[in-house]
Amino acid sequence: MLGDLPWIDVGSIGQAVFWLVSLGSAAFLAVVIGVAEWLVRSGKLAPATTRRLVHTTVGLAAAVLPALFSDPGPFYPVAAAALLLALVDGRAGRIRAVHGVHRRTIGTASFVIAFVVGAVLCWDLHPELRILFTASFAVLALADPAAAIVGTRFARDIRAHEKSLAGSAGFFFVAFVALCSVYFLTGPGLFETSWGEGLAWALGIAVAATAAEFVARRGWDNLTVVVSVTVTGRLVLPGDNGGLVVLAMLASAAFFVLSLRLRTLDRRGGIAAALLGAHVVLMGGWKWIVPGLLFFATSSALSRVGRGRKRAAEGLLARGSQRDIVQVLANGGVAWAALFAATFLVGEEWFLAFAGAFAAATADTWGTELGMLSRREPVSIRTRKPAAAGTSGCVSWPGTISSIAGAGLIALSAAFFAGAGFRAAWAMLILVAGVAGSTVDTVLGGTVQAQYEDYGGRVTERANGNRLVRGWRWITNDVVNLMATATGALIALGGALVLAP
Repeated sequence: MLGDLPWIDVGSIGQAVFWLVSLGSAAFLAVVIGVAEWLVRSGKLAPATTRRLVHTTVGLAAAVLPALFSDPGPFYPVAAAALLLALVDGRAGRIRAVHGVHRRTIGTASFVIAFVVGAVLCWDLHPELRILFTASFAVLALADPAAAIVGTRFARDIRAHEKSLAGSAGFFFVAFVALCSVYFLTGPGLFETSWGEGLAWALGIAVAATAAEFVARRGWDNLTVVVSVTVTGRLVLPGDNGGLVVLAMLASAAFFVLSLRLRTLDRRGGIAAALLGAHVVLMGGWKWIVPGLLFFATSSALSRVGRGRKRAAEGLLARGSQRDIVQVLANGGVAWAALFAATFLVGEEWFLAFAGAFAAATADTWGTELGMLSRREPVSIRTRKPAAAGTSGCVSWPGTISSIAGAGLIALSAAFFAGAGFRAAWAMLILVAGVAGSTVDTVLGGTVQAQYEDYGGRVTERANGNRLVRGWRWITNDVVNLMATATGALIALGGALVLAP
């Protein structure tokens, strides 16, 4: 079994072996890419096929490495060089075996980034979790190409960057088989559990990996799959919390169905939010569940309050009331990152960052949704003149009070559900973080966020061929939301470190 193979302790042997291993791995990559390039240029295989061949070969080689080496140190220099090459050649496409496909993708770079992230977390910091690194790259090496092949075979009319149900089914089946194989080879050496628990472990991770692969685009699935497998696998150790795993899967499925029926989220957004919800549930305890639940529940409910009065303002906003995956990540991505950190790094500060991010998102949403119901026009912070309700960078008393109330709700929920060890100062910190994040959203929205003028002379967030009149095109409402939640998380995180005993 792989788990029983002896490690090569590179650190104890010396620098000569370190660089020998590093150069050997670089030579291996060069040979694999060189053979694939020869196959392309000789006309024997198409670039799409050689890209999958390189992907599978390198992925399987990476999956075996933790069983052979004590630490990933020798492979970091190779990863840095590979990332540089991927970024430089990604647009030029001189390496046709990897970059010769007729679509824009960052898959090669995200593959390297995924290697580094997985190696640091599940091999370097936590060598006892090396099975998760092996599992993630076994899934990536086998299931990802399988999804592409099956999807192309049974859904020929879809565009290259889209995913199909057939492709996702193929991904899930191959991922489940790969995970069962990894468990058979390494699991008994790391976990003393039954085969039934091992199958449940593989099933839960395969579902999460399939969801992560489905929602990603442009090659980012290499990173999202590895992150999803490592986080889910860390939370779903064989033999632990079997009932919680079932609850997480059922709750996430119910949330996804409900979000589609209520039209609060589109399909990709619903899957991403459901996967985030599953990870939150698996963290255990209501203190992790309630902040995100309150944000999504109240934001969805408030978007439906006063729909008639908001109809005119909705035309000014970047999107309607139905959220997509970009909006889900803009509002919940920073909290997800804090949860990700808490999964591998011990410290109460990560929960405070998690709550601070959702406090900012809730404050901003409450301020916007309830502020639009004000009978008086809001005032622009830039011009200090009244503007139409829903215009970015405007404030009103109802909106300001609502923002404070939204952040306060998250702070109170954290204090109520966190338990006896929660300090009163932390609740105030979450409140301040939420209000600060909402304030940053308002300031950025009124100064640098892209604003356009439509054919009717109205200022709107929607590009749609309209003329840019203020701000930078790349600073959209989603970017502003991301910066606001990041502000909330960082203030809460920094405050927690300052207040630490």
